[in-house]
This record gives sequence, structure tokens and C-alpha cells, in this order.
Amino acid sequence: MRAAGLLILLGLFNWFVIARPLGYQAAEIAGYLSMILALSMIFFAIRHFRAQYGNGSVSFGQGFRIGILITLITSGVFYVYTTLYFTIWGDDFKAWADTHFRTTMPTEQYQEFAMQMEQPLYSSALFQGLIMFLTVFFIGLIITLISATVLKKS
Repeated sequence: MRAAGLLILLGLFNWFVIARPLGYQAAEIAGYLSMILALSMIFFAIRHFRAQYGNGSVSFGQGFRIGILITLITSGVFYVYTTLYFTIWGDDFKAWADTHFRTTMPTEQYQEFAMQMEQPLYSSALFQGLIMFLTVFFIGLIITLISATVLKKS
């Protein structure tokens, strides 16, 4: 839950402090860094388990189970957060993102992109939540695999 809480706090910080004054690219970088930072808790959780409960050892399987559980909880909580976020601030976010894409894409490419974004699926808060769930999940899976491999001691 700590990873999920940190990710939500960093997400709100990103939207209210970074995104608006610094723009889309800065917000995108901050978003991915937030996910990596929050999910780095996986490493520390596996290390803590190894020291406290594993008598100095942890198998890859144990480390993987710890990491994937943290990943699933964080992804699930972030799904709920993202769904609520898009329900509350979705119109603001869409207008803000649209301004960025309109000014950075060639006109023809932007028009094609804008038509796609008008589709009900893309404007759905549930779909946006699913996209963020999958993003957090895959980053967490990678961190889990690396952490379980690095920390395994039999």
C-alpha cells in the first residue's frame, strides 16, 4: 500500500506542480519516474523479507511472489485512482493534452489523432484506468524480476 500511496501522491504532485507550468513532456517524464520510484519499494520489501523472515536468504520464487503482490496491489489502487482522476479532472486533462498535441503535431497527423481521441473508448475513465493499470503492472513486473534475481540467496 505504501507504493500505491506514494504513486498517487507523486501523480497529484505531477499534475498540480509539474504538468501545468512545465508542459506535457516534463509531466510524462515525471510520471514514469514516479512509477519507478514508487515501485522501487519492491526491492526494499524483498530485502526486508530476506533479512527479517528468511534468515538471510530468499529464493527467486519468494522474491517474485512478494514483488508481484506489491505490483498487483499498486496497479489496482492506481487503476481506481486513475478512474477517479479522469472522472474529476478528465476534461481539464484532455484540454491540456489537446493543446500540447495540437501545437506539436503536423496538422494532418493531429486531425487523425483528434478523431481517434473522440472515440468513446479513449475518452472513458475506465479505459484510461486500464491503460495506467497495465503501465504500472509492466514496470512493476520488470522491477520484480530484477529485484528477485539480484536479492535471491539460497
